[in-house]
Amino acid sequence: MSDLFLFVDESRDFTFNLQASRYLVFTCLSTTQPDTLAHPLTKLRYDLYSQGFQLERFHAAEDKQRVRDQVFPLLAASTSYELDAVVVEKRKTNPSLQSYQLYPRIYAILPRYVLNRQNFSQVSSLHVICDNVPMKRKQRAMEGALKMEVSLLMQGRQIPHDVVFQPSGSHPFLQAADYCGWAIFRRWERNDARSHGFIQARIRSEFDVFASGGTYYY
Repeated sequence: MSDLFLFVDESRDFTFNLQASRYLVFTCLSTTQPDTLAHPLTKLRYDLYSQGFQLERFHAAEDKQRVRDQVFPLLAASTSYELDAVVVEKRKTNPSLQSYQLYPRIYAILPRYVLNRQNFSQVSSLHVICDNVPMKRKQRAMEGALKMEVSLLMQGRQIPHDVVFQPSGSHPFLQAADYCGWAIFRRWERNDARSHGFIQARIRSEFDVFASGGTYYY
């Protein structure tokens, strides 16, 4: 029996206009071995001191390319996680969802992709971990949507489960989720697949949620 951990993150801004990014990416890393990336990423963080980088945590959008060039090979070398992502083309998002109402829509999809393929006879507990969000209203919306969907998916299973928000610096796998989401975002937003290639073998699903939509709202 193992504890199953889901690390959830989103990549890019939550602004819906032509000046903002075209895509928004929601990412989930699932693992029963959450300690496996702790040592290599912690060791790298201290090794980077001699290279002039004193990092509190890894954050792909903020880190220099020299740092990213050393993180992605570590993510590629690990086989202890699986990766799922939902991609949102923001211009196709109905105005009624261009707010926190988008979270119930996304979280009705992303955890389902992950949990429906699990062998729950081998799972003793489920823990969903997300990065803290500065905007409390946004975090409440995320937390409510995730808790509702996870509870629905776990209905009838006598397995303890929870959803928590904690600083990404306290979880190497949250930092890994951030890096993976950034790589997927770059592939969709800029047709830049360089980093995506490192994590491609770990991807179980990469779903464009509005792929069939033909209406652009701005």
